[in-house]
Amino acid sequence: MKNTFIKTLKNTLSAALSPCQISRDSMKPKLVSGIGQNFARDFNKFNQASVLIALYPDHNTLFFPLIERTADRSIHSGQISLPGGKMNPDENEIECALRETHEELGIDCTGLEILGRLSLTPITPSQFMVVPVVGYLDNKPNFNPCPQEVKNFFNVSLEELTDPKNIKTLNHIPYQGAVYDIPHFDFQGKVVWGATAMILYELLIIIKNQLIRLDA
Repeated sequence: MKNTFIKTLKNTLSAALSPCQISRDSMKPKLVSGIGQNFARDFNKFNQASVLIALYPDHNTLFFPLIERTADRSIHSGQISLPGGKMNPDENEIECALRETHEELGIDCTGLEILGRLSLTPITPSQFMVVPVVGYLDNKPNFNPCPQEVKNFFNVSLEELTDPKNIKTLNHIPYQGAVYDIPHFDFQGKVVWGATAMILYELLIIIKNQLIRLDA
């Protein structure tokens, strides 16, 4: 399935026609009442991290995996996210994304083709600056998730990603003295919100724009 779509997506990302940062901000939690937390925003001091959107073909469509993190009492404990993590001092964002994906999901990434990157994504509560990397595997990978890091994983199709019915909002959610509306993706009953939702929404916008151009 290395077709016109994948080639065009790679050209789009490499030509810096992304980011869609303004568009993806629509997936940020919205403060309804109260005072939001005043997180530090000196991005130069944030830890560097990267995540991987690993596209692969199956049954004539494209999928990518998401993980549900184990409940370990960390700030992102139990959340749904893309595979990835903190960058080591001796590696770049691509090496980090591939290493973390292999460690968390057991995927053999040696044959993965890098298509490009999405916008830098600051995660202020945990002080990380995340580089989302987009890659493509020619075949569905074998998954062997690490039980210490991954409680569960599931695969999302691009049809699910681009289906507007899967974008929803949790209204009036209390959190540490404030109330928020939380836009999110609902994939197979799983709530995907925050930075992961913003990253995926940017990919969604790029794909929709690309499909319009392909149909023109």
